[in-house]
Amino acid sequence: MLNLITNLFSEINPILAVFIVTMTLLSAFMGGYALISFLNNFGKYKTPTLPDNPRTRFKVLIPAHNERRVIADCIKSVFESDYPRDMMDVIVLANNCSDDTAEVARQAGAKVVEVEDSRINSKASALSWYFRNSDLMTHKDETLFMVDADNIIDKNALRYLDVSLSKGYKVVQSRCLALNRNASAATGIMAIFFAAENRIWNLPHSNRGQTTLMKGTGCAIKISHLADIGWKVESLSDDVEFSLRTILSGNTIHYNDKATVYAEFATEPETLWKQLRRWYSGQWDVMGRYFPKLVKRMLHDFNSNLMVPFVLLLMPILTVMSIIKLMFIPMINEMIFGNTSTHIAVLSVLSFITVSYSGTVAFSIFVLKLDGQSLNGIWKGILLTPFYGIFAGLNCVYSLINPKKSWEPIKHGLRRGRIKKKSRATNR
Repeated sequence: MLNLITNLFSEINPILAVFIVTMTLLSAFMGGYALISFLNNFGKYKTPTLPDNPRTRFKVLIPAHNERRVIADCIKSVFESDYPRDMMDVIVLANNCSDDTAEVARQAGAKVVEVEDSRINSKASALSWYFRNSDLMTHKDETLFMVDADNIIDKNALRYLDVSLSKGYKVVQSRCLALNRNASAATGIMAIFFAAENRIWNLPHSNRGQTTLMKGTGCAIKISHLADIGWKVESLSDDVEFSLRTILSGNTIHYNDKATVYAEFATEPETLWKQLRRWYSGQWDVMGRYFPKLVKRMLHDFNSNLMVPFVLLLMPILTVMSIIKLMFIPMINEMIFGNTSTHIAVLSVLSFITVSYSGTVAFSIFVLKLDGQSLNGIWKGILLTPFYGIFAGLNCVYSLINPKKSWEPIKHGLRRGRIKKKSRATNR
């Protein structure tokens, strides 16, 4: 290894050599961390006993912008939960809707708060407006449960969240699965991504009592905690930003693998591209504002919870470096194998691509089975997942160079391929 590094610096541009060594070390660190976490704690989630009398009173908040097509299903799933109706309030935050979302929500039985201010042009700003202009913060003994309008929740989701909240956790994240998993290759790819996140990252951390990060949907937050640290979210990635503020305040975000929320994913590549633009632009913004604070905290008061956001905030950097690395594969190949004929060099590159492709396909199958999901109907997603890394990587690079500054609504995918209730994935 030492000889390889020496040759690297002597035979190619020193800047490129530093880049390759840095990327190798960063990849080894992040991959090693994820692998060790998974191998040490990949067992099943310990299914808790559900109490006869739940203790948590929920404010179920559903932010909505022109969601008339899906809002009734979301509200219905909440009311059909195995949870006392007198221990929940269902509130739809209708943000500058130009359709009849508010009326559909009222007919479905929800309370509706309408925002009619063009300056409130994002989910995060709508939530800020609601937190400022409602009496929510006076209900400090209750819990806010946020779910997107195009989601439905499992009938026991609130019951399992109640168990975690009763143990003292202030923020609890549900397990997210794809509602329209088989609708297209794009939804299949995202289903695989979420399965990997659930099994490789969230569950191992939960099993050892370590924090994870909240997502934009399916998250329960004790209102007392929200009142203590405030919302104060400025980025497009409101979930990542609030997660960091929660962790830096010394709290753990608990992942509950039994509380399941089904989310509708983008069906078309162009819609997924727009969604990723929002996510990556927000992550770059959050990294710029919070990474120095996180490193400073780690140096002065290190604890294992801080490693979680540290690793995740490095992901966009590693993604960009991976895209850059693709341009230097021939040069790296020559450095390792020496001067070779053109056809041998081409074969080496093709071998690298074949191994990478096969490995990603095998990994996709592995995580889906590990997550208890069937492979039926998702083969397009499985076979195209290897290309998602390039797709997402280019998006990440573009979002760094030209970040989105404002939120825009994402068009819903069609519900073909929607998971039927009787066949939804469950834990073994």
